[in-house]
Parts: sequence; structure tokens; C-alpha cells
Amino acid sequence: MTFPAGFAEGIVTHMNEDHSDAVLAIARVYGQVPEAKKARMSAITPEQLDVEVVLADEVRRVTIRIEPPIVPLDSVRTRLVAMTRSARAALDRSSSR
Repeated sequence: MTFPAGFAEGIVTHMNEDHSDAVLAIARVYGQVPEAKKARMSAITPEQLDVEVVLADEVRRVTIRIEPPIVPLDSVRTRLVAMTRSARAALDRSSSR
């Protein structure tokens, strides 16, 4: 399953330019890379996010499965906001330990 031409690219650009902190939180939690210093979304499909994370000494590509897939298309924002909130809550819990 794919998004219409140009749709995914718009999401990726928007997330990287306006919500880089959200991409980092999602990568740390859903990508299971808590030590990530920076993250950049490189692709999105209804089933997954592809993210490049910067660690202390390397750049790693991480694929984050989206379950269930994002359908309908107009639910992309809702799903990414929910993932961001969940990731931030998980990070808040882990930092308070």
C-alpha cells in the first residue's frame, strides 16, 4: 500500500522541518533507539516510517512498523500525533526513574 504521488514527500518534509522533536521521540521509543541524538524521517507509507537516527558514533536507518496501517489517508496526522504523544509519555516515564 502506498500514498498518492507527492503525499508522502509532503509529510516527510513537514515532519522534518516543523516537528523534528516529534520524529526524534518516535525514533527513540518506536524505533527502540533511546540513545538517538537526532532523527530525520526519510520515508512514510501506510505501514511504516523510515527514519535515519544519529547516534554518538554512527548514523543508523530504522524502520518503524505502523500497526494497524494508516487508513484512510486523512488519518495520517491523527496517527502521527498519537505516536508522538505516546512516545513523549514513555520518555517522560523513563527519565523519571
